[in-house]
Amino acid sequence: MDDLEKRKIYNLIQLALQAFQSNKYQINSYTPYYAVNGTSGIKFSVKVNETELAFFAGFSTDKKYENQLLFGVLKSDCNEKVSKLNHLDDDENGNKIQEKIKIDTKFTSLEENSQKEKISKWLNEQIRTFLSMY
Repeated sequence: MDDLEKRKIYNLIQLALQAFQSNKYQINSYTPYYAVNGTSGIKFSVKVNETELAFFAGFSTDKKYENQLLFGVLKSDCNEKVSKLNHLDDDENGNKIQEKIKIDTKFTSLEENSQKEKISKWLNEQIRTFLSMY
């Protein structure tokens, strides 16, 4: 996946987060995230009841995640409870990866609205799944 495709997906993640609607939890903030190690994407926090958790949706330079959109918790935001969720995969930088979507030509050939809808639905499912495990 080239940089142009990554930028497009990055923008779609932003649009999906802006369109995010839920009665149970809300996205409080989302900011661009670029690490020295090449991990990039959007960091955002979700508040449910009185608990607020930080998440990440984007890309990793880890070879095992090549051409994939990732959802997880950045190492810097993993608290003790998150660290104990041992079924989550760690990338080479120690970020906890919950799930991924393969970004292939089939995905990139979809119309932009369909891509945004797919990412939005996927993020919603991942957040719900994570919060139920947490």
